Amino acid sequence: MANKKYKVKTVVDPRTGQRRYFYGKTEREAMQKVLLFTESIEKGRTFAEVADEWWGDTLERIEHQTQKGYKPAMQRALAHFGKVPVKDIKPRDILRFLNSLKNKFAAKTLATQRMIINLILDTAVLAGDIDVNPCTTVKVPKGERNIRKAASPEDEAKVKAAKDAWLFPFFALMSGMRKGEILATQWKDINFDEGFIEVTKSVEFIGNQPRIKAPKTDAGVRLVPLLDALRERLLMEKDRTAEHFIFSDTGGKTPLTFKRYEILYKHYQKEVGVTCTAHQLRHSFATVAFELGVPTKSVQGFLGHRQSSTTEDIYTHLRKKALLASAELLNKNMK
Repeated sequence: MANKKYKVKTVVDPRTGQRRYFYGKTEREAMQKVLLFTESIEKGRTFAEVADEWWGDTLERIEHQTQKGYKPAMQRALAHFGKVPVKDIKPRDILRFLNSLKNKFAAKTLATQRMIINLILDTAVLAGDIDVNPCTTVKVPKGERNIRKAASPEDEAKVKAAKDAWLFPFFALMSGMRKGEILATQWKDINFDEGFIEVTKSVEFIGNQPRIKAPKTDAGVRLVPLLDALRERLLMEKDRTAEHFIFSDTGGKTPLTFKRYEILYKHYQKEVGVTCTAHQLRHSFATVAFELGVPTKSVQGFLGHRQSSTTEDIYTHLRKKALLASAELLNKNMK
């Protein structure tokens, strides 16, 4: 009789409608398990439990780079809401959390943070944990303006002077292309006769290995002007086989690996004496374009922004600078 187990058959899981069975060495032990189960049902699943379900489903549908972008927001949300039952999360709780981040992160990061919370709570609605998503009515608070910093004039001058040390930084400065787009560029993408670079693909890294992928949006597929200085430098290269990647360690057969790119860029920085990143060189290209009066729509196309508002938001400070310079010029000549 000491090994006899008592079976409780009267507990139904309200979420699934299925009967649940609980066992114990004593009736009291079995009833304690029933009480714990009932209590957990009353409290509902925690944010962490729902997030785990959402993340498992999401991993199958999004690209590796997108996963990397989502993870920081996921971790921040789990650190704040992880142990909280989803049914206890109110709109004010989400807004308070987002407000706590607004002085630390740019508006785009805050928007991603809200999106992740919203998607997790959408999963809770679909699973029957809650009836209404509390994030639906929450708007993203205004964070710090996302001002992109270009390379310093000193670094720009050094990159131009050291175009033979390593081609990549000079390519970034003269094209405004993203790092992944440059690494994916093949010689067939360079139209020397008509003077443009055709951007149709990008490199993303799965661990250390490069993988070619299509741009995220239609705006990513574009033509970038082939400036004379870059054209002349590219024509100095001996191997311009159409299918070969311009930046490669395998004779053009494959793009650089992540580690190799990092090693080459750090070596370049040390040798040339620059501190700028490849992304800052992209913004240097845009900065010069704006300062020379190139229309916003054209800069948007060169950079591959889907919406002109993105270009305008990033470079508002440059437009203001140009406005003040124009005002100063008018003041001098209209006294």
